[in-house]
Amino acid sequence: MLKKILLSIGISSALILSGCASTGNSGPKTDAQGYPVLEVLSSTHYVWDDTISEALNVARMAQPARVGQGMRDFTDGTQAGVAGRSSTGERVAGGAIMGVGQGLFGVVASEMMIGRVDREMSWRPAIVELINGQDFKVHGGGWDFVLLRDYVSRKVMDSIKEEYENISFGPSMTMRGDRNYNTYIMVKGDICGEIRNFDSRRTQEVESFIKNNPSHHFIDGPDEIMEYCFISMNISVAGGAIIDDEYRDVIVAELNRGALLHPAIIRNYKGYVLVPEVYIVNGVRLTRPYAFLVSNGKEILFQRP
Repeated sequence: MLKKILLSIGISSALILSGCASTGNSGPKTDAQGYPVLEVLSSTHYVWDDTISEALNVARMAQPARVGQGMRDFTDGTQAGVAGRSSTGERVAGGAIMGVGQGLFGVVASEMMIGRVDREMSWRPAIVELINGQDFKVHGGGWDFVLLRDYVSRKVMDSIKEEYENISFGPSMTMRGDRNYNTYIMVKGDICGEIRNFDSRRTQEVESFIKNNPSHHFIDGPDEIMEYCFISMNISVAGGAIIDDEYRDVIVAELNRGALLHPAIIRNYKGYVLVPEVYIVNGVRLTRPYAFLVSNGKEILFQRP
């Protein structure tokens, strides 16, 4: 049975913007089928630094993917977060709290989103995989996007099933022409109503399902009329890292829609997950007391060794 969510009403401390505006660029390169062509974002290999925390090392190797920006170590790791937020009157539509690790994970949805968010405040929870890239490349050396997408997606689904045993997933898909998020995991069943309402900035309830033929919108979507919702994320190749004299490719998957399920991913993902103190999904502001890294379910602080 799905776990109940404790709802509460709160007041947000900052004016924020969802950050969904178009950048006006041509978007990423795609192959003949429309899948993104993954390019390495940094040619500089990150070298592990034993003088800083494990959390900060992972954040720094992920930064070419615009994740982990603004992080540093603290004497007390529970002070890690984004400074400089201002407080101005913001009407709050609703909220929810659920346990994550040893702290609380809160969400506040604003009725009106105004103001500006620095990039340091706007990165979202992100999976960081350190892999042998040769296992995910095609002949000629290019990245096999679908193989990499499905690898991360399976691990995301497994992490969610640790807490939502009866959840039903469809395929991992890529939307036609999407410039921002290259991976969508289909979710089916009654939980879609909760997922879509949680992601919505509206004060009224939204439709519980998307109802259409997914193949019209996704390159590899099923060719039938379906009721579904989804988790979205963007997968990129940040660069390479040298750890204990061994080279690893750094893969980053920044989470977006499906925020109701983010806590389960954070708690149960087999690998690294970077978690900011505050982030925004579709105008919904989600907060924690501090930023941290999770490694196989263990919380690791941005704390000086």
